[in-house]
Amino acid sequence: MPDAKYANLLAGRKVLVTGAARGLGLAFATAIAEAGGTVARADILADRVNESAAVLQAGGFNVEPLVLDLNN
Repeated sequence: MPDAKYANLLAGRKVLVTGAARGLGLAFATAIAEAGGTVARADILADRVNESAAVLQAGGFNVEPLVLDLNN
C-alpha cells in the first residue's frame, strides 16, 4: 500500500526500468507506479515481466511490459 503523500509524486512522468522482472528492478518499478508514474518495465525474462506487470495493471497502475535483451 503506497504512502498517500507520494501517490501523485510522479504523475505525468514516464520511466523506463530495466531488470524489472525481479529484485530491485521490480521494487523500483512498483514504487514508481505507486507514485503515479507511467512505467515501461523491461527485462529479458518474458514470463516474469509480463506476470508482474499484469498484477500492477490489475491494481490500476499504468505499466507496460517490454521483453528485450540490452546486451545486444
